[in-house]
Amino acid sequence: MACSACMMMSRDVFERVGGMDTELYNFYQDTDLCLRVNEARLECWIAADAMAFHRGDSAQTNRSPYRADVKGWYVAKNAHRMSVDMERYYQESYRFLAAKTDLDNRYLWVDLSSVADRDWHREVVGQVLPIISPCEIPAKERDEKAIELITQLDGALLETQNPIIYFVDRFIALQGNALWKRLRRHSGDVVVDRNANIEMLNLVDQS
Repeated sequence: MACSACMMMSRDVFERVGGMDTELYNFYQDTDLCLRVNEARLECWIAADAMAFHRGDSAQTNRSPYRADVKGWYVAKNAHRMSVDMERYYQESYRFLAAKTDLDNRYLWVDLSSVADRDWHREVVGQVLPIISPCEIPAKERDEKAIELITQLDGALLETQNPIIYFVDRFIALQGNALWKRLRRHSGDVVVDRNANIEMLNLVDQS
């Protein structure tokens, strides 16, 4: 799926698939559009090395109740179009990372997420990044914006010689953490989030 905050599409394709659904005002219009593009047997591509700056929430005010209604309409409208293969997404993220980084073969799993199906995520990730020991420290809230590792994790993890997989809701929650990174004895730590993103901890600030 492409985000409409930074999207390019020919006018021909836009009109052929019916353009933006105005009933989905401000929410889910881009994903709805991409689903219809896929249904038309066209392709959506992501420029993974592109960088864009988006002023979040500038086009909306406090519409959380309305958003819930829009989400219901979006799901009802597109249920037949949606097929999420998270295992494939994890495998593709792993291949992308493995192509540019030497990865380890034994990881400690530190779960800082709020997901209910955490065991499933750990099992799937374990197929590509072998896990030797799990540790759960559930998030205080869903989609935490910032997680400070130095205060949330035990000092023993700081000292461990094994690389760590930090499983979070959103990988950008681990941006920063300069002190933790400086004190960690292993530079091969990996961040995984529930959306199947996989990245090295020391590269998260560049993502």
